[in-house]
Amino acid sequence: MKQVKLHNKGFTLVELLVVVAIIAILSVIGITLFSSAQQNARDARRKSDIDAIAKALEIKRQPSIVYYVSLLNTDFSSGAIPTDTTTAQYCIKVYTAENGARTETNPTVWNADGNGAAVVGTVCPSSYRKATTDNGFLTTYFPVDTEKSWKVCAILENTNASPNVYCKNSAQ
Repeated sequence: MKQVKLHNKGFTLVELLVVVAIIAILSVIGITLFSSAQQNARDARRKSDIDAIAKALEIKRQPSIVYYVSLLNTDFSSGAIPTDTTTAQYCIKVYTAENGARTETNPTVWNADGNGAAVVGTVCPSSYRKATTDNGFLTTYFPVDTEKSWKVCAILENTNASPNVYCKNSAQ
């Protein structure tokens, strides 16, 4: 009588589960790194937007009429006033003292009631106002005799960054 040899071809269930587990672990690591890279990219754009707004404000400065005039879409190389792509806002505060923007620390509380930690997607901190509008207009009309300096800020998504609020002060 002839003996039949069994040849096991293929993978066992345990081997397949190990491979699936390894792929899952690598996927989680990849998604985490990609998410962090996206956060950093959005934060870099926020910093760039704040820098552009600050430069445009200084360029449009007219001390004989008003300290700063309002800016339009045409004042920016992109053809639009920078706005945050999320629901977060760019916020501005004006000061009656010429060095007021430099002496006050940057805001850390970023929500409507003024109590709590900085959270992306909420309104400007108390004493700040929204710097840009949805129709492409930067609201920065400050009379010379009362408003002498300004600070424009954005909150950053990366909560590991310190500080997680980026601000630019007026040159005056």
